[in-house]
Amino acid sequence: MIVFTRLSKDPGPKGIGAVYVPVGAKGLSFGQKETLMGFRGVPSADIFFDNVQVPAENIIVPAGGFAKLMSVFCLERLGKHCIL
Repeated sequence: MIVFTRLSKDPGPKGIGAVYVPVGAKGLSFGQKETLMGFRGVPSADIFFDNVQVPAENIIVPAGGFAKLMSVFCLERLGKHCIL
């Protein structure tokens, strides 16, 4: 999974980055699958991170790369102009 998380103590988006967390990582678990109206094609459940540790090489976007992360969502907003 790609997890957007706080990677530093910098305030706001300056501390947010992304890290790859393998689904089988020790301490990673999932809650009960939710039943949703009209949105059944995408499974949804709570994700629990209990002392999950991943190596530093699993960092995809370092802290401070929040704007880069959010630019991905612009691709999903076809027909709208995205400014970051």
